[in-house]
Amino acid sequence: MKSQVFTERTFSRREDGGLSVLNLFFLMATGIVAGVAIDVSSLVSAKSQLQVTADAAAHAALVEREWNDSDTSRATAVALAQQNMPTSRFGDVLSDDNIFFGTYDRGTDVFDVDDTSRDAVLVKTERLTSNGNPVSSFLLQFAGFWNWDVRATSVFETFYPTCLIEG
Repeated sequence: MKSQVFTERTFSRREDGGLSVLNLFFLMATGIVAGVAIDVSSLVSAKSQLQVTADAAAHAALVEREWNDSDTSRATAVALAQQNMPTSRFGDVLSDDNIFFGTYDRGTDVFDVDDTSRDAVLVKTERLTSNGNPVSSFLLQFAGFWNWDVRATSVFETFYPTCLIEG
């Protein structure tokens, strides 16, 4: 068997291993797509958790508001939010400042704040960098995306059928 001696001139013309370099590019592209897929699914999951928590807190606040004052209703909503998303794991996702009572106009999609109202409630849940509880990325940290801010809003309103009012 002959041994091959490679000189600089012949080595630069060889094409052996060309697919290995191409496979490295494919591997990098697959890693980027996987990073985006994992981080996007994490964001969708975080948004869903916040939405469910906002819905539950809004419902609890409006039911509690039927018989109690706004401060008691807010405390009930915050307590329920902390049960759904514990502070030890998710930070404070809901505070009293993000619970508003008032009236809601479906036609214009406008919520008018009135602390004495018992008609509707608007609740905003948040995982923000400024609150110290953002949703952190996994693989996209390598691309410089460390955290994501996620918010969810829920509006609940009371409904009294006319048969209850008119008899």
